[in-house]
Amino acid sequence: MPNMTGIISTNYSSDCCGALTHDRGIGAMPFGGRYRLIDFPLSNMVNSGIIDLGLIAPMNFRALLDHVGIGKEWALSRKTGGLYILPGSPFGLKNLKGRFLIKDITKNKDVLERLPNDYIALCATSKVFNIDYRDILEFHLNHNADITLVYKDELLRLGPKDYSIIADESQRVISISNSSRDKSNCFLDTLIINKVTLEKIVYEYRSHEHMDLIELISKNLSVFNVFSYNFKGYTSSFNSIKGYLNANQDLLDYKINEEIFSKARPIITKTHDNPPAKYTSVSTVKNSIISTGCIIKGTVDNSIIFRGVIIMEGSVVKNSVVLQNSIIGENANLNYVVMDKQTKINDNERIEGTSENPIIIDKDHKYRKDRGYNVKSNKGRP
Repeated sequence: MPNMTGIISTNYSSDCCGALTHDRGIGAMPFGGRYRLIDFPLSNMVNSGIIDLGLIAPMNFRALLDHVGIGKEWALSRKTGGLYILPGSPFGLKNLKGRFLIKDITKNKDVLERLPNDYIALCATSKVFNIDYRDILEFHLNHNADITLVYKDELLRLGPKDYSIIADESQRVISISNSSRDKSNCFLDTLIINKVTLEKIVYEYRSHEHMDLIELISKNLSVFNVFSYNFKGYTSSFNSIKGYLNANQDLLDYKINEEIFSKARPIITKTHDNPPAKYTSVSTVKNSIISTGCIIKGTVDNSIIFRGVIIMEGSVVKNSVVLQNSIIGENANLNYVVMDKQTKINDNERIEGTSENPIIIDKDHKYRKDRGYNVKSNKGRP
């Protein structure tokens, strides 16, 4: 696909995962045992043949750039084209809902002008799916569209920063709203737009840089040919720590895992030279994902364990996500817990959340969750 530029936006406010996103942008969020959220849009674009690709970095960019580097794993380290790391603007307090801020596009318009492509694919990093942009472009061209928005027509719980799309029988968009909760037709933060159309919008609204591109599209549905593309594949959309836990656990379903990590369109990530996971004779693992470098001496059930995690003898980890290089001591018990990386659970500790209110354990070993509080310890620790 030599006629399309890809733009991935990671420069937007996201507090959906509480302490997990305090020090890292949403694109750097770990997911699925060995991946980060940025891996999915990057891989989708590369698998679709897009080799001119811009990554709009957030202000807290260290974790993201440490993972992406110069794009070598995605074959984007090139003399011509490849990966461009684009500076993002401070989003401030004027627009906390925007995924594609006009000021981010304006700040980097010289890069877009320099790339000789007629179409631009824009994507954010808050949703997980495996998609082929060639199918979207074919739909875009067949409908003579100026803009094509990708949506999911099945029921997804919309958060306050999500948009809902209403289209007519011809798939032409007639309404875009971010006030509809718990309804279908969720915009997947993915679109294709003609380069000349984007340049026109940026020029006309250059004095309103705090606005989001989707807001401006919704105000000009009568001016542009805006169509909607219905994506039929699996999608996870999370706007809370409960949603994050559920999205990770979805990967334990074989059919979903096979679709997301398709052999035809593989999800690529930064490689780490770790040894295989080690299981002792007293360990038990059921319906879980265990990454490389782990040492499992206890019981793991219905959980996702990232690389380098040590679970000591007698401990039980159920319905949880444990990020890399964490340690769980002997005879500990975790249920519905999300642990940040490099955290430690002491011997005999018991930490229990619920399916509705999982507990976050951040790097300072502070317990948090959306509502309520339920932490017990065999040592009498509160």
